[in-house]
Amino acid sequence: MLAVAVAVASVVAVDDRDSTGTLKSSGVAPITAPPVSTTLAGPAPPTNLLPPYVPAPLNIKASPGSLTPAVEQRVIRTTWTTFATAFATNDLSGMQATSTKEVQRAIAGNFDCGCGAWPTANTAINYSAPAQDSYPLYFMAEMSGRDYDGTPLVKEVAFMQAAPNQPWLVAFIGAYVNSGPIFGTANNQFVTASGDTMSDNVINAGSELADYLDQADQTNTQPPTPQSWYTTDVLTEITQDTLSGHRTHLSDGFQDAYSRRDIDQSAMFVVPGGKVQFATMETAIVVIDPNGRGIVQPQDRSTWGNLLAPGTYHQIVLHLTDQECFGETSTGQITLQTSFGGDYSMTGS
Repeated sequence: MLAVAVAVASVVAVDDRDSTGTLKSSGVAPITAPPVSTTLAGPAPPTNLLPPYVPAPLNIKASPGSLTPAVEQRVIRTTWTTFATAFATNDLSGMQATSTKEVQRAIAGNFDCGCGAWPTANTAINYSAPAQDSYPLYFMAEMSGRDYDGTPLVKEVAFMQAAPNQPWLVAFIGAYVNSGPIFGTANNQFVTASGDTMSDNVINAGSELADYLDQADQTNTQPPTPQSWYTTDVLTEITQDTLSGHRTHLSDGFQDAYSRRDIDQSAMFVVPGGKVQFATMETAIVVIDPNGRGIVQPQDRSTWGNLLAPGTYHQIVLHLTDQECFGETSTGQITLQTSFGGDYSMTGS
């Protein structure tokens, strides 16, 4: 149940892998490093480099029967099977045919950081889909199984059909280890409740997370947890990651600025103990050299990674896509269940 999964923050883990390909587990310590002092004025936040949030049109009516348990199971057998196999084998064409652009960018970021894919096998699948009378249509599937090392693994996925006769696509993905499934021991359960009588705190979670991480960059410290949020290992780890990057830029004598935007959201899905919503966050980062020495990327690309061509630059611009799965308990408490993605583009000038 969601209420159990989110109440024990220390067992929720970020869906990321270390250099050995192992999915990271829990146990991230709170950030205690002192701020790195600087008197340099950084560049302006690159808000003009972020894509605008353009909600999908909702004026196309859906006929009765457009989304049923049989449809959901068929999408798992077809779309998900193709996507999961393509993801596991790094088959670009298979992923492009079965997922949205946002998912593809998040996967590119996942692979760029050296992280790997997940096993395709599942031991249980459960579903949630609220009543919907217009497109796009969404449903959520929680898939339980095991990671390559045998650790219990839970995948949270949302699917979308943009319009009649359009294919169902993977629209949001994430995974975690060392915490039980939201649906518990159930298998092949279908939830159709709309959750209209429940709290809607989760609808603002994506923008609250963007503001929280922006505050971390601006203050160079871990900010207070947003009101009504649990401090999970996922939240702590992504905060640590962004502060680590920021502090590295400063210690190298560079200046940087971050801008984030919540650009996409799923429908809200009722689950045992609460509800779930997915969101996509885009981040733009500008790094500049104020001293005229240049930002150097060597020929082996060992400093800035494979996305940036070798050369010496005055400015570097990074783009990231991250997809989050947020949970909300029946009492209105928010948790960041998963965060998946990373850098998908890096250019210099």
